Amino acid sequence: MREKQLDARLAAALALFPRVRVGADIGADHGYLTLALLENDIAQRMWATDISALSLKKAERLMALNGCSSRVLFGVGDGFKPLGEKPEAAAVLGMGGVTIRNMLRTQRELFDGCALVLSANTEMPSVRRALQDIGYRIEREVMTEAAGRFYPVLLAAPGQGERYSEKQLTLGPCLLAQPITETYRRWLVKKKADWQAVRGERGACLRRWIEEEMARD
Repeated sequence: MREKQLDARLAAALALFPRVRVGADIGADHGYLTLALLENDIAQRMWATDISALSLKKAERLMALNGCSSRVLFGVGDGFKPLGEKPEAAAVLGMGGVTIRNMLRTQRELFDGCALVLSANTEMPSVRRALQDIGYRIEREVMTEAAGRFYPVLLAAPGQGERYSEKQLTLGPCLLAQPITETYRRWLVKKKADWQAVRGERGACLRRWIEEEMARD
């Protein structure tokens, strides 16, 4: 396995992940990100966890094939619960936003103080809100596209920053503050179409935010 096998979302997570002694890949699935973090010496050691024992077996085989088994500890279970130590940084990707939000709120003692690289398949605003609620600030965020779907990927660190507005929670404070990329522009076009069906004041607000963003493209 080499970096070229990472899709855009995993490549973004790799780029955002800070250099650490101990890292964690929560919901590691096949283990591609875990291996890339080790091969690029971004993490010296990794924990790989997944609620699926079958997926984790695939990750174990991948590590063995690439000579990294001695640098990875595996745990089957929910979120951060299988970890035997607190990591310095952790990636949580490939889950719904509500699942990640609940994990952040209920498992905080297992990761508090570590950097978080997060990407939800749905409901990313709820993830940003949860980060704010537990005293984390969003330091970087990028929009990616993989297999025809859009995925925001962010890096958050402990320490309360500014309180985010509803627009920032919905669209991402960092995405709003940085130049518009081609991928982000395509996401805006898609969201504009999606949000045509949202009624009332909320729908009008969402569409206005999109128009404001597209106007600065």
